[in-house]
Amino acid sequence: GWNYQNCLPYFKRAETWAGGEDQYRGGSGPLHTTNGRRKNPLYSAFVQAGVQAGYPRTSDYNGKQQEGFGSMAMTVKDGVRWSTSSAYLQSEELNTNNLEVQTDSVVQRVLFDTCTDTAKTTTHTNNSANSSSSSKPRATGIEVVNARGERLRIGAKKEVILAAGAIGSPHLLQVSGIGKASHLDSIGVDVVRELAGVGENLQDHLEILVQQECTKPLTLYKDIQPLSKLKIGIRWILSVLSGGWIQPGLGGTNHFESCAFVRSSPEVPYPDIQYHFCPVAISYDGNSPVKNHGFQAHVGP
Repeated sequence: GWNYQNCLPYFKRAETWAGGEDQYRGGSGPLHTTNGRRKNPLYSAFVQAGVQAGYPRTSDYNGKQQEGFGSMAMTVKDGVRWSTSSAYLQSEELNTNNLEVQTDSVVQRVLFDTCTDTAKTTTHTNNSANSSSSSKPRATGIEVVNARGERLRIGAKKEVILAAGAIGSPHLLQVSGIGKASHLDSIGVDVVRELAGVGENLQDHLEILVQQECTKPLTLYKDIQPLSKLKIGIRWILSVLSGGWIQPGLGGTNHFESCAFVRSSPEVPYPDIQYHFCPVAISYDGNSPVKNHGFQAHVGP
């Protein structure tokens, strides 16, 4: 199933936590995660303010206790953002014998053993599973369009995994015939299997910014000036070239190094509000900085 206990082993398998493996964290996976250095005193001040307000402190919100104020983790290694590409596609342990990456190709739909259309297409199969007459349709491959406009069918030997995100994955299911029957009918797609929940209950990650002027010059305001940003960039480049021997400095963090997960009321059984703290007043995309020392908290569900 998809409950916490069943999913936790896979999260641990994927992760190398800078604090070492424990009951909740992985220690040998390809995705590196770490807390920030929290050198700016405002990070600690934010956490301390939460504790003074009566909220608990948490040492790891992804561990035993989510609720509380504490450090915020990031997917960074040696000052470099450790993306999915860094973790898997650029890994020295990558087995290229069983991986083929096709760029500039767009998946059109998932193929099932109930698919009966016989449109003439250019095909590429990989030991495609045999069709069956099972009442539950079985995914047998995908149909894609490549950069040359060719429509290809790629068969699956064992399984098809969708990883197109919260919008892309349900969209692919729907155009493949999996979803609410009335909606599929409205878009002209034959129903392969009715699952009314597909495409429903999206919870967007909306948030607001609460900005406050700082009474002391402790923020990153001085560091977002042109000359300072140049120095930060040069130091980060030298850090990367040195393999981490030179500390990356402010270029090696996303600057959200403190956070909080709290409940909106005592009646709520689990945290439903989260805060991301940043020691500078600026828009989310890095533009429109407030021309003064300030800090901000991002607040959302």
